[in-house]
Amino acid sequence: MNQFAAQDLERLLGDRYAIEGFLASGGMGVIYTARHRSLGSRVAIKVLPPEVASSAVRMARFKQEAALAANLSHPHIVPVFEFDVKGNLAYLVMPFVEGETLEQRIAREKKLDYPSVREMLRQVGSALSFAHARRVIHRDIKPSNILFEKATGRWLVTDFGVARAELPGAEPITRTGIAVGTPAYMAPEQAGGKKNVDARADLYALAASAYEALAGELPETEHDVEHHVSRLQALRPDLSAKVVRELVRPLALSPDRRPESVERWLGELEKAERRRAVKPWAAAVTAVTAGVIGWIALRDAPHNPEDYPVIAVLPFSAGGPTPGIDLDSVVPEALVWQLQMLPELRVMGAAAVRRAVERRLGNEPQPLDTLLSLARDLGATLAVVGRGEVASGNVRLSVQVHETATRRLVSSADTAGRLDSLHALVSSLVVQAFARELARERSGWPGPSLPRGLAAVAAYFQGDRDFRRGAYQSAIAHFDRVIQLDSTYAPAYFKRMLAIVQLSPGEAQIRSALRAAESYADGLDPVSRQLLEGYTALVRDGDLRAAEAAFEEIVDLYPDAVDAWFALAELRFHFAPLLGRPLSEAEAAFQETARRDPWFAAPVAHLITLAMAREDDDATRSWMRRYLEIDSTSAVAELVRAADTLIFRPELAPRVLSSFPSRSREFLENVAFIAAEFGRSPLERSIGMRAIDVLWERAVGSAERERAFRMRIAAFLGSGREASAMRLVREAAARGVPREELDRWIVLSAVTAIPDLADLQTTAAAARRLAESPELSVVERWLAARWYRTQNAELAQDLAIQLRRSLQTRGEILPLEQSLLDDLAALDLLAAGDTAGALALWRRATRRFSVEQVPFSLVASLWPLRLARVRYAAASGRFYEALDASSSFVRIAAFVDQAAWPEVLRIRGEAALEVGDTALARNTFAYLLQVLASPDGSGTAARERALRTWERIKP
Repeated sequence: MNQFAAQDLERLLGDRYAIEGFLASGGMGVIYTARHRSLGSRVAIKVLPPEVASSAVRMARFKQEAALAANLSHPHIVPVFEFDVKGNLAYLVMPFVEGETLEQRIAREKKLDYPSVREMLRQVGSALSFAHARRVIHRDIKPSNILFEKATGRWLVTDFGVARAELPGAEPITRTGIAVGTPAYMAPEQAGGKKNVDARADLYALAASAYEALAGELPETEHDVEHHVSRLQALRPDLSAKVVRELVRPLALSPDRRPESVERWLGELEKAERRRAVKPWAAAVTAVTAGVIGWIALRDAPHNPEDYPVIAVLPFSAGGPTPGIDLDSVVPEALVWQLQMLPELRVMGAAAVRRAVERRLGNEPQPLDTLLSLARDLGATLAVVGRGEVASGNVRLSVQVHETATRRLVSSADTAGRLDSLHALVSSLVVQAFARELARERSGWPGPSLPRGLAAVAAYFQGDRDFRRGAYQSAIAHFDRVIQLDSTYAPAYFKRMLAIVQLSPGEAQIRSALRAAESYADGLDPVSRQLLEGYTALVRDGDLRAAEAAFEEIVDLYPDAVDAWFALAELRFHFAPLLGRPLSEAEAAFQETARRDPWFAAPVAHLITLAMAREDDDATRSWMRRYLEIDSTSAVAELVRAADTLIFRPELAPRVLSSFPSRSREFLENVAFIAAEFGRSPLERSIGMRAIDVLWERAVGSAERERAFRMRIAAFLGSGREASAMRLVREAAARGVPREELDRWIVLSAVTAIPDLADLQTTAAAARRLAESPELSVVERWLAARWYRTQNAELAQDLAIQLRRSLQTRGEILPLEQSLLDDLAALDLLAAGDTAGALALWRRATRRFSVEQVPFSLVASLWPLRLARVRYAAASGRFYEALDASSSFVRIAAFVDQAAWPEVLRIRGEAALEVGDTALARNTFAYLLQVLASPDGSGTAARERALRTWERIKP
């Protein structure tokens, strides 16, 4: 296949990428490495040359690869950043995965250790499960399409060029009877060109790849499972018969005899691993290793596998006879086996270490220094030594971990008890010597709590590692595993909650997870307990200030508590408008988090946003580069690259905007939120509107349509496009927006006057439907009660009474619900002439929030209450209070907050003039004119009014 000169490719791609060189070629194109000129990050560019592009089938596959990869957003699927056709050449741009393929690793190592293969199966399996759930069959799983990213330790799936997608409008690329894929890894039905090839063909290919990685040879395709079992056992005697049988089950010739899904297969494999034939005492002693691996692997957070600590488990010594236990060989073997199952550690084989000791030192006992010197000569950075004594049915075990270079004792522990309680005794060693140390490093507290059992500890450490690297889906899965194994372990609920927030703010399960954690608060260490108290104040009570005080106290007492710094930073970032805090305080807390844990992805992502808000180009570029070092493949990484183009190469903005239809919903919602919150220029705000337009056009199902409608109408109202908002309301029903959502907005606009979105008759009908609904929500009762205050005072009072009684009957009143009740009470005070009392009640009501509902909810940010406080404070001449109340709108806590911008910003500017703060007034009216850049309807009059004021006060 022809290669291209670097200068020819650069002309093809424009000047964004500097071509570094040729990487590889195959039947579907030539791949080059390049570097993004402004970010400095490396990418892989796959080019389909003219002689290949002339094949309609190959061009169709190439386009499909781009389309499928762009729509399969998963931590273990290599994404496609962009795709284009220039003349008779087509290309796509992907992240450069620095590392190697599974094929290259097999060629280098011949046979891989089982834990590495098992982790590959878990990660690649999760990617395939994700694709299968979306009716996409890869059809070309093989070692060359499985990549290992050295910086993150992730296995990734690539090349969806021959995948089959059962998607609307999809057309088959190949004719029935034509086999596609790589023959050596193809399931029999796929090799035969059968039509109904399903997900079980991918299982076959993945199992064949795993078989090759373990055996050093491919399975013989003409044979069935029993032959594969015998052959693999002969080649890998270290694997148990049960594990081998489960490994090869997907290689059955008939698809009906294979596991029905990836999850089912890996679940059965996990059961086989737990049943592995290890003597009871050996299985018990293996628990010691959990702490070793976790502490060592995460203490310094190395991210290059070649930098991971290397452990040598030295032969155990015995203090006297040990009937029934061969301490010298069985215990080290068990330790090694368990150590290999945990991340970020390289473990030397126990048999190899034992042979080296015997060859160099003989069988006589040796001094510790001699053993450590030998371990260092073997390449180990840490050595595990142990001693055991058995007498009269009792056993005493001790374990020590030493640095081989310095001879420093890293950790030690000992325990004693009945021989039949060996498992519990070894678990005690894990807690004392190893796992606690890792937890201490993470929590900042010298005596932290841990989940029960080796499997739970390992899952927690892995989840924590994934969370910090931005692999949130994987982190959630690991924390779910911890909760399954130890439902009392509160920190797992915390971390799961934080991961969910990063993926999908506003998830209702945050509250239920917190309730579960509260049940076990007494068993937590002080740091975790205070974190729980802070989250309880935040989620259950909706008290932002109490939560902030709790997090501040933790970082004062325990300044190394990374999770507390992150919690404080997140609170100050997302709720700065409601706390009245400057963004600089959130930025400082995120910087502290990143300084203490440089490989924590989430704070770096926030620091990018904050640098953008300050228009600090150098800091923005720096944090972007840092993020892409941590995470190069997630949806956030995709967003970072798009932001780089939009900010630093605005002439290429149309290309990014044209890619929006192929972007994920998460990506588009993030773009819309950031543009609304920080966008100032017409271009920046138009980018956010374009993201909303795409969400609206492609929304499927009532939930998606409701959310897209909510975002679209809020953006229209926030930019003074009132005629557009009213037209949207009229058209929305035909587009499938639920009637209840339309009624809520029609009544909400009437009771807040932002302005009215419908005439009086339409609004009355909407209010009546809300009031008479048999499944009336709290928000709908509140809206109806507010509406009828001016239409039917008796009915309004009845609705308010019904609302209070229903909440009292239920028992628990959520923060949002109590605040809405207070709003109705404030309106009663206002009607009675007590403006001061009403304002005081609104102040109190807007200090508690149902925080998990805020980002995309209708009123959870309490913006109608905050708007009322702004209005009535200004109307009663309380201009300083009006300024205080309006400051909460300068940034948005919820997307819908912007609906109030035109009025709030006007009142804020006028209040600033009343108190003599001309500079604030100028800034506010200048911003208001930016917001009202393209108004329509009555928004045009609002802009003209703002412009007259600006002309009067501008410098």
